[in-house]
Amino acid sequence: MRRGSVNERVPEGWKNELLDKITNRASGHTPSKSIPAYWDGGIKWVSLADSSRLDKLFINETCKAISEDGIKNSSAVLLPKGTVILSRDAGVGKSAILQDDMAISQHFIAWDCSSKKNIYNIFLYYWLQSKKPLFETQAVGSTIKTIGLPFFKKLKITYPQFFEQQKIAHILTTWDAAIVCTQRLLENSKQQKKALMQQLLIGNQHTVSSVTTWKSYKFSELFTTLCNANNPRADLSENGEYGYIHYGDIHKLTTDFLDCNQLSISKISKNKLTKIELLKEGDLLVADASEDYQGIGKSVEIKNLRGRHIVAGLHTILLRDNKKFLLDGFKGYIQHIPHVSKGLQKAATGISVFGISKRALLDVDVLLPPLDEQKAIAKILTAADALIAQYEVKLAHLQQQKKALMQQLLTGKIRVMPDTL
Repeated sequence: MRRGSVNERVPEGWKNELLDKITNRASGHTPSKSIPAYWDGGIKWVSLADSSRLDKLFINETCKAISEDGIKNSSAVLLPKGTVILSRDAGVGKSAILQDDMAISQHFIAWDCSSKKNIYNIFLYYWLQSKKPLFETQAVGSTIKTIGLPFFKKLKITYPQFFEQQKIAHILTTWDAAIVCTQRLLENSKQQKKALMQQLLIGNQHTVSSVTTWKSYKFSELFTTLCNANNPRADLSENGEYGYIHYGDIHKLTTDFLDCNQLSISKISKNKLTKIELLKEGDLLVADASEDYQGIGKSVEIKNLRGRHIVAGLHTILLRDNKKFLLDGFKGYIQHIPHVSKGLQKAATGISVFGISKRALLDVDVLLPPLDEQKAIAKILTAADALIAQYEVKLAHLQQQKKALMQQLLTGKIRVMPDTL
């Protein structure tokens, strides 16, 4: 690779032309839903229902299918395999390459690169991916934002010779393959941790001895509830002296521990606090509100405070271990004990947003192993968490590297020459 001039508007050897000039653009349509013969005929049809299948380079399956009669009796067209499509409505800017002959709905725009041989379809896919911010600014509308067809008639692309497009595409697909592989490893690690918790936290698998006596407690026997700040979000400020943890911050966490070294915490000024109860190492912070039952009682154990002044904020319940029946490092997993999760959901109330009161929380039953068993369980699950964190860091790095590569390669700031093929 060699670097091109940063100031070049169009890199040497590249062209800037209307996309319509070098590809065949097409749009989609929806056959009449009132005529059954137009549907379920085996022709894959990409619609908004397939939004989750986009942005993964290729799309090979669709939620719905239409028939040949549906094609003949509507404005829908059968697009050839390899056509690049882009969502211009909901999920604006999402794209994919058809891995089979397919039709699309009117919510998409498509470019067939096969006949004119100017643009490599995978290069075009990545170029469209890099232009997402532009597409999002072009979408207009009150209920559903959409990009009008006139925009695509004027859309220009800057592109190199075909061999360079292929090489750029190869580099980016290699990065994507590494990202997908890491995502799978991450998901497998999460599933393995889940399986471990299902065995360890119900006493099916013992870590210390073949027989372990678990004892039943109520939250009120394990914890003391402490005051939280309960100040509105409007009181937060970037210049505040105190960290402020809102229940929404807890729901965002993917771990069972709140590592204050890594968390970006909202700030609040001391003079805005009506109540002050600083968090301590090993405190358990519980979200008392959620939009679904699964989120009720989402909790995190506080660690790595290191002198930070942090308070529990709106819709959180601060619990402090009062009798040392629980080890630090194990408290974070307490929400996964089946008796606890079921008890929390049973105690929750609400319609659109569910909540749990302090009184109801303190009345929930907890089945706990002895301290030596807790220590062994925590060691195993902490190792699982460490592996998950390792893959999360690797995934973030790969995604950032790919983003930087796209910026450099798709603008010609880094050039790919024939001798590198």
